[in-house]
Amino acid sequence: MRFVVESCQRQLKRKGHFSIENPRDSTYWSLPEIEELLVTHKLHKLYMDLCFYDLVDTDVSTLGMPIVKPTCFVTAFPAPDR
Repeated sequence: MRFVVESCQRQLKRKGHFSIENPRDSTYWSLPEIEELLVTHKLHKLYMDLCFYDLVDTDVSTLGMPIVKPTCFVTAFPAPDR
């Protein structure tokens, strides 16, 4: 985790971009180092369920059934123009 935070800080320092992805309910998001990174650099969490993006089961018995995978992203990419 320290490597992730340091890598993100290096990217921010050079005006680069990054994204972090982890399950929405992961304790990773409540680690002090991650919380500090978010607050210090005014980063925001983006929540989504990957079934919205057509994530489906490939098991024969449930083939094609949507997989609800609650996910959280944090990114330093600029917001797209609308």
